[in-house]
Amino acid sequence: MGRRRSKKMKWPKPPKGHGLTRKAPCRHSVRAHKREGHPVQSYMRGKGDPRQIRQVKRTRFNGVSTTNRRFIYGDFDKDGTRNIDDVKPYDPEEKGTTEEILLSDEIQNIEKYREPFKGTTEDIAQDLEKRGYEIKHRVKTPYSIMNKLRRKYLGKIQDIGGCLILVDDKKDAYRAGEYLEEKYKILDKDDYYSKPKQGYEALHYTVLFEGKPHEIQIKTKKDYKKHLGWHTAYKKGEFKPSS
Repeated sequence: MGRRRSKKMKWPKPPKGHGLTRKAPCRHSVRAHKREGHPVQSYMRGKGDPRQIRQVKRTRFNGVSTTNRRFIYGDFDKDGTRNIDDVKPYDPEEKGTTEEILLSDEIQNIEKYREPFKGTTEDIAQDLEKRGYEIKHRVKTPYSIMNKLRRKYLGKIQDIGGCLILVDDKKDAYRAGEYLEEKYKILDKDDYYSKPKQGYEALHYTVLFEGKPHEIQIKTKKDYKKHLGWHTAYKKGEFKPSS
């Protein structure tokens, strides 16, 4: 019995109402397909040459051109909160954010900072090439920048773990401070009651506990309520303390 020849594979028809056009699969690797931010499938939106899918789509955010990271900057449920900050990115009823500081804004700030380096790095490379040198140049990606910040500076942050002691008055605040100085090894101390900083009053301690620095703040209950309003305005960039 001879070997049976395989039939030519037929691409399935797309479902009705999908808005997609049946096309042949793209001719570059699946890995490259994913890297460019396109879904791995044989249907592409609209008509035209399938090879156009190789072009990396770009979207502008506040004047900065970035690759289309749909999970970070997209809004799957159309509730006004970007996916990466959305508690439930597929639930339009849930509009809350995971943190008061938006991660999408932080990544975007890194992108905005690195954007000018593209032109200046290219200019330096061209100048050196004119001298006859063989040049390779690059600008770090936002993720590479975050990785370096983590490796070089994360260990220097001393308030990742922290406690707040609430007391009735300043006398109780100083009594609590005396206890901390007896109980823990003090790495740093700031007395903003004796020397207020732009209206801010509190006691700040950095203590060493189990080999790790922790920040302990001591405030009166009255000061705490006042600082809550300041803190919210500060995070939003609206707080302008008097000098």
